[in-house]
Amino acid sequence: MPEPLPSPPSPSDASVLAAPRTPPGPRGLPWLGCTAGLLADPMKFWTRIARRFGGIATIPLKGGKRMLFVS
Repeated sequence: MPEPLPSPPSPSDASVLAAPRTPPGPRGLPWLGCTAGLLADPMKFWTRIARRFGGIATIPLKGGKRMLFVS
């Protein structure tokens, strides 16, 4: 006889219900994100992001896409 399926998590289980967190990062411009700053001077851009936001940052890009920057 097959084993019964496990019961669904209860609403009190915070680890299941917690929303995923996104690392902090610059806001960027609507529709363009941070693409302009990145294209103008990439090394200055990445250095500034690493100093301001630390080891991991979310970078908004053109078209509403995001990328994670790990330094």
